[in-house]
Formats: sequence, C-alpha cells, structure tokens
Amino acid sequence: MNYTQSVQDKFESEPNHALPSGAHFDLIAILVLTAAFLVRLRTAWGTFLNPDEALHYLLANQSAWLLAYKASLTNAHPPLLTFVLHFWRELGTSEFVLRLPSVIAGTTFCWIFFKWLSLILGRVTGFIGFILMGFLHP
Repeated sequence: MNYTQSVQDKFESEPNHALPSGAHFDLIAILVLTAAFLVRLRTAWGTFLNPDEALHYLLANQSAWLLAYKASLTNAHPPLLTFVLHFWRELGTSEFVLRLPSVIAGTTFCWIFFKWLSLILGRVTGFIGFILMGFLHP
C-alpha cells in the first residue's frame, strides 16, 4: 500500500465535516459583520479627520446644496460624498458623526462583497474574502 492510498483511506474513514447550511452561514457572516462594524466605529471614534475628510466637509458646509455642488467641482473626487455630508451635517458636525456615512458604506460594501464572492466562487471563498475585507484597515 502506497502513501497516497493510506491518506485516502484515512480521509474516507474520518467523519464528514459538512459546511453549515446557508442560513447558519449567513448568521455567522452577520456576527462577523457586526464585529467589523464595531471595529470601524472604534477607529472612527479614536482619530481626527485627515486632510481629505476635512476638505470634503469644508466643501459640503455650504448654505445650499447648489453651492456645495459648485464647491465640489474644485475637488478631484466625484461630488457624492460632498452631497451626503451636506445633508448629513444636520445630524451633527463632530468628527465621529462626519465619519459615520463612510463607516456605514464601508460595512455595507463588505456584505455586498461577501454575497458577490459567494455567488461567483462559493461560500467558503466568499466567507474568507469577507473576513479579510471586513477587518482591513480603513
């Protein structure tokens, strides 16, 4: 008996470790997503605005949305974040509150990435990619 045959016999004699069902897999993913969201919240709470974030806020801090749009034309970035921050500043202007749209968008992207990768490459690959994406440094 050769080595390959002994490994194959050992594999066949061990119990079958099946993957969790789809609902359980999604529940585990939701728990990981919640943990990733909390890590992102903690990071958003503990640091000051970087120059790009401050610039987006300064562009968005206009009296009317049209003025915010015109101010955003001076920036190299598309105006979506400027619009979001223009309306979001009604909730508050602290550094933490101004970062919440990015935290929410980043966490939502992780879920979409998980579903897409699971659909294309399978649940295990999707879950591994999801964990890596969820805990990337923001």
